[in-house]
Amino acid sequence: MNEAASSVNKRIRNYRSGDRAEDFGVFLLKSFCAVAPIPRQEDFGLADALATLLRPQGKFWYAEDSFLVQFKSRTEKKVDLHGPVAQDLSIFVGRVNLKDKSIELFTLGIALFDRRVHEANGLRAWFTGGEEGLDGDGILNLKLERPILTWAAAHTEDADFTERAYGVLKQWLGLERWNRRYFRAGVAREILWDTNEAPKFGEVVLTWNPTHGREALADIRPLVHLVGLHARHHPELWAHVHAIEDSLRGPINDNSMTTAMRPFQLLMDASSRLAAIVKAHPTADVVVTVQVLKMDPKGANFWVHVAGRNGDANSERHEGGLDELRQKGFDFEIKENDSTATITLHLDRHFANWSVPHEVVEGPERTPNVGQGEHSPPYFLRRIIP
Repeated sequence: MNEAASSVNKRIRNYRSGDRAEDFGVFLLKSFCAVAPIPRQEDFGLADALATLLRPQGKFWYAEDSFLVQFKSRTEKKVDLHGPVAQDLSIFVGRVNLKDKSIELFTLGIALFDRRVHEANGLRAWFTGGEEGLDGDGILNLKLERPILTWAAAHTEDADFTERAYGVLKQWLGLERWNRRYFRAGVAREILWDTNEAPKFGEVVLTWNPTHGREALADIRPLVHLVGLHARHHPELWAHVHAIEDSLRGPINDNSMTTAMRPFQLLMDASSRLAAIVKAHPTADVVVTVQVLKMDPKGANFWVHVAGRNGDANSERHEGGLDELRQKGFDFEIKENDSTATITLHLDRHFANWSVPHEVVEGPERTPNVGQGEHSPPYFLRRIIP
């Protein structure tokens, strides 16, 4: 056999080991994902497979979020990503250990927290060793932290584990999607986690790149205009308008008189906006919105803003425990989710107990869930005539 012919039958041993690691990584990931390997001729160094998270429900699986995966064997020390780091999909790295038939899943989303990423031509993430920072070729070197998920072949038939893994990865994909959405505008949020546990948002990380900033502002401008336009008639949007105003006014710890007058300005703003809203309604005598100031499982603190067709307007503050507020006709439920909470309002009984009873003639299509600092959609009321 001549030398040319014999070379056809050769393959580098490390490549063969990498192929086996990739195949086994795909097998492990299929325990809670649909996985489509990327053919070698279509592999541009970004990922080895496209995976889609599967939600288990009864005897069915439902396809949801997609993400990219690059597989590495346990002997490899780093992973290289060429070209722009910011992608439309999350990128994960599966480090496969063929000896103990397990995998560690890492995220490359950590690059979005590094201020140097705007200057980088690529990313090099290190499992072990390596120096952090931009090198002479413009490659951003980062050290991978602990994996977000780790599991072995034995877990693939464990329904409890695969359901938990689905929940962990679902949360990761949601948080990283938020970061990608606002990254171009120079905003990202730190993600806090332990392996095989659901992640949470941490501190806000602010960066600024003039070129990306101008692009982001061009995208934001019509949305800000839209919020301001619709907020004239939709109280649930007022909190967003006020947040924009507060950002433009300066630091919240400003001790000037303007800052001290801010709460009073907000009350006057609610009254004037509601007065315009009720006059535009064909049959309502009164319009009401509820602004939640504070809430926890023990009670709540909120304003009820009222404006009448005759021009009268007032705001009443209510505070107390659940039983105390229910005696006043406020029926609600409070649900907490991590660091956020929402209050579900049921106000028909409260309106009927006014000194002059009123009934709802038009309100939210669904019982509203109101977050802290937010207003409910408007309730339009008509006087009950005995």
